[in-house]
Amino acid sequence: MIFLLKFIHMIALFLGGGASLGNAILGARAEALDGPPPPLVPQAMATFRKTGLVAIALFWISGVGLVALKYGTWALGPAFYLKLALAAVTTVLLLALTWLPMAAARAGTPPDRARLKRIASWLRLSVLLTIAVAVFVFGIAR
Repeated sequence: MIFLLKFIHMIALFLGGGASLGNAILGARAEALDGPPPPLVPQAMATFRKTGLVAIALFWISGVGLVALKYGTWALGPAFYLKLALAAVTTVLLLALTWLPMAAARAGTPPDRARLKRIASWLRLSVLLTIAVAVFVFGIAR
């Protein structure tokens, strides 16, 4: 069971990384256009955001399962709690990045690109910090 949960965790890392990079590349290319991007671009970006949501859900499900099965306790020290806090921040930022364009579309207005860009930058930083702390906490680098 631990193997399966670790496998799911790594698949989530793959999905989240692909979604993040794809969205960043499309966003940069769309910004460089003189006019609005072709319809394919926002559609693809929406798909990447949904993929990111699937990834974060898989992370939480497999992560909780791994901690429960492997350690049997949530008392894993301050660095573990920092990792959980960073994972929560990552989740909130991803939810915001997903919700804001949908809310703008419902209102019939274009999304605030500057705000989305700031959130995306914070999201990437949050992901990197979460991974770094996870490597430290769980000794993945050893």
